[in-house]
Amino acid sequence: MGFIGLAEVTIDGKGRLAVPAKFRSALGSETASRTWVSMPRDDGTIRLYPIAEFTRLSEELGGSLLADRDETEVHRILFGFSEEIETDAAGRLILPRRHVELTGMPNEVVVVGSGRHLEIHSRAEWSKHEGARLAQLQEYIARVRRSGAGGGA
Repeated sequence: MGFIGLAEVTIDGKGRLAVPAKFRSALGSETASRTWVSMPRDDGTIRLYPIAEFTRLSEELGGSLLADRDETEVHRILFGFSEEIETDAAGRLILPRRHVELTGMPNEVVVVGSGRHLEIHSRAEWSKHEGARLAQLQEYIARVRRSGAGGGA
């Protein structure tokens, strides 16, 4: 099923974020489930991918020695800004400082299950736009269906 639901958490003074238990349990007990990839986004969020999912999506992107400029730039941005991070024994991740700074992420956040990855949002911004998101759900679904989208980084 993947990651579903939402949890309010705090990023502590050392940049640690406790991955909520409901999301940790969705990973299973594999050793690889301790490794995540953190990716800042231009919408002020941070995405967290289990390493296996990030690897799968990366392979779908492909790659070529003859990549055009757009493809090269996409790879440069996606992989250059991404960082592998590990959970500690307490299930916490130390978010890359650069990602927190680039996104302007405050300490009070929500972790949102987004199927195959997690998203970290400012708690205040999430709350501010929560009703509007829900109200626009049908519009988003229609646009995704028209575009044939459904995957992607």
